[in-house]
Amino acid sequence: MNIVKSFEAFKTQVKPMEGVVEFINKLEIPYCVASSGPVDKIRLNLEVAGLLDKFENRMFSSYQINSWKPDPELFLHAAKEMGFEVKDCIVVEDSRAGVMAGTKGGFKVYGFANGFNNEDLENEGAILFSSYKELGELLRL
Repeated sequence: MNIVKSFEAFKTQVKPMEGVVEFINKLEIPYCVASSGPVDKIRLNLEVAGLLDKFENRMFSSYQINSWKPDPELFLHAAKEMGFEVKDCIVVEDSRAGVMAGTKGGFKVYGFANGFNNEDLENEGAILFSSYKELGELLRL
């Protein structure tokens, strides 16, 4: 399959995680996305999820600063650019490297547990959640 067909398949077959759109829509605090992926991929993921407009000018990529997780620099950069101190931020992650980056940076980290990564995320210091409804409850949204 060539790249054009892959992107088209991605756009039509990938669906946002259950509850994530509702979760984002409930947020009344500043938020951003900080990903190890390239900006184009971040934009495509957000577009497919129907959330691109919610993250304009709030997307941070490892490719922009040449630092990748588990190095905490991406999260530290995002917090600084958003105008916040680490103590006033949380990180929501689904990967071991991302949880490691968050905890190394001094952030409180919530880890999306999918049944396969639970132990890894918890061992790295994440507070586990298994749905965005549950995360909303943990954060008292």
